[in-house]
Amino acid sequence: MKIVKVYKFRLCPTKEQVATLKQHGGNSRFIWNKLLAKANEVKKQTGKFVFSQTLFQKQIVQLKAESQLPRH
Repeated sequence: MKIVKVYKFRLCPTKEQVATLKQHGGNSRFIWNKLLAKANEVKKQTGKFVFSQTLFQKQIVQLKAESQLPRH
């Protein structure tokens, strides 16, 4: 017999933490949309949709350099 345990957590962030979490979510969405746009651009040019973690990591570094995003 297999027993599965489940843990449930409730987060109660402060106002400052909520603001930080929203900022991180917005940053993630911004980066994802930029990477997706670049991947779609490559697809239009080559006919292939390239979705590679290594490629995306390199593009994130380029995006940081282009937009002067703070480095963490």
